[in-house]
Amino acid sequence: MADTLTFTEKVRDLFLAHPNQWLDGMTLAQVAGQYAWRSRVSDARRFFHLHIENRVRVFKDRADGKFYKKSEYRYVPRPGELRQWREATAPAPEPTPVVTLTEGRLF
Repeated sequence: MADTLTFTEKVRDLFLAHPNQWLDGMTLAQVAGQYAWRSRVSDARRFFHLHIENRVRVFKDRADGKFYKKSEYRYVPRPGELRQWREATAPAPEPTPVVTLTEGRLF
């Protein structure tokens, strides 16, 4: 595995860390880049076969009465899928330290 993650891998990890939770575009942009986060979400769907839903909600601004839209996305794991991802991406266990006794001292 590479030392650094691609933006698409970062998006994947964000969704895996927050299953069934709606994430807005601002949150995704912080991880995937302001101008390309939608492409990264699309790539995560395609490359990692993640079931990612989206919705658009419309709000009315109280101050000026104008309407604005908020795009949100969520990862909906299929049965057993989240466990498989967690097992596949779990860090390797730390090696057990070897203790030797030499001349009455521990090294």
